[in-house]
Amino acid sequence: MKPFIYPVPEDLEVINLAQGPVYSKEQFYLPERFKPFVEHILLPEGLIQARWERLAERILADYASERELSMIVLMNGGYMFYQDLKDKIDE
Repeated sequence: MKPFIYPVPEDLEVINLAQGPVYSKEQFYLPERFKPFVEHILLPEGLIQARWERLAERILADYASERELSMIVLMNGGYMFYQDLKDKIDE
């Protein structure tokens, strides 16, 4: 059986972590207790928040005709992903 692969929209901008920029930890505020454990930053918080907003906008546009939207968390430990996305959808 061939696995189902979700079709990625052509207009979706992909972040390639292997080729993407690496930000110096000095560019961000880090509590002193974390500095010895952090080498660099892969994705800054602002970029992550912008992605949540765009994903929420896309979901709302795709399901605009629906009265209700049901979301089910299937990933182990995925609750925080779900909660952040739900918060953006509810705004």
